[in-house]
Amino acid sequence: MNYLKTGLETFKPNYLPDSAKEGLLVVFVVEGIDAEYERLVKEGVPIVTPIETEPWGERYVQLRDPNGVIIQLVAWV
Repeated sequence: MNYLKTGLETFKPNYLPDSAKEGLLVVFVVEGIDAEYERLVKEGVPIVTPIETEPWGERYVQLRDPNGVIIQLVAWV
């Protein structure tokens, strides 16, 4: 689990509502991230950052859980 200060250039989404969970990012490493992303979209999960690949090899997607917590799924490519 990571705690990040909002407003950092690398923190996405770059907005969060004022709440106790501000800056909270829960990260899970997964295999098959593209298939997982497609499944989440089909299920209607609120995606806040569509799938992206960083130059250092981190491929990730971010979604919002029902409580407003940002969940990030990541795979290393």
